[in-house]
Amino acid sequence: MPPGPFVTTHDSGREAPTAGARAAHAGRHRAGAGNTGFDRGSVFPAPGLRHDRRVTVYGRKWNFRRHEPVYPISASAAAARDARGDHYAVALPGPDRPGAVIEIAWRQDHAGVWFLDDRGRQTLLYEFRRTDDRLFLHSVTEWDYGDQDSATRVCERRFREDGQVRRIVTDDDAPEHVTEDEWEADVAAHWEPVPRFGDWASLARRDRR
Repeated sequence: MPPGPFVTTHDSGREAPTAGARAAHAGRHRAGAGNTGFDRGSVFPAPGLRHDRRVTVYGRKWNFRRHEPVYPISASAAAARDARGDHYAVALPGPDRPGAVIEIAWRQDHAGVWFLDDRGRQTLLYEFRRTDDRLFLHSVTEWDYGDQDSATRVCERRFREDGQVRRIVTDDDAPEHVTEDEWEADVAAHWEPVPRFGDWASLARRDRR
């Protein structure tokens, strides 16, 4: 089904939000958060912990600032957490640092996949919601850094199973953020089988066209 028309709204008629306010609008998706998980606070791993970036690494969480797991765990411990529905993170190997980080929390029916650039910064996030034995990709967030160290533009698209989409763009170079709604998007490709533990290839696909 071809995409339906977007309806665009702008935040206007009030003082333009500051960069900090626009960053807050991005909520927990704002790039630069230290750790994956639902309590994205300032928890850091014990000093001196390092990992081999050539292999898959597991941890209770992932620290994006240090490019390390928070509380590293073995594959068997991660599998046990998977079976219980506890939160854990999976770092998939890349040339110099992980190319993607997966966060799983089946108790909350949640799976997320973060894709990183060559500096380890978050550039793309896919968030899935589990429904029975399938996952639905309900949120896609992209960060654009330009020539800055922190993201200057954040674009989030929120999808519903009935084809409704909301697109929210926050841009530090624009005086307002933009919200667009669409009603007839084709979301057939947004479904994904729930992966077996260790079988991350399909879930970690960046190209989902």
